[in-house]
Amino acid sequence: MVHNAGIVCGVHGPHSAGACLVLGSPGLDEPLPLMARQAATHVLLGPGHYRAAEHPCSCCAIRGLPRPRS
Repeated sequence: MVHNAGIVCGVHGPHSAGACLVLGSPGLDEPLPLMARQAATHVLLGPGHYRAAEHPCSCCAIRGLPRPRS
């Protein structure tokens, strides 16, 4: 579930510029491999994914994500 601001800022804007939305389930066992297969470049994770970095599939899933600038 995403509130209206998340829909407007997180879905409509990127989609209008050619982005593709990939939806996953609330757990981590399905969305992380899905992110890897779809080569996700940006991710909006919810509260159920707060431990995503500790999951065994996280390395493959975050491969396409941009790295933070220092």
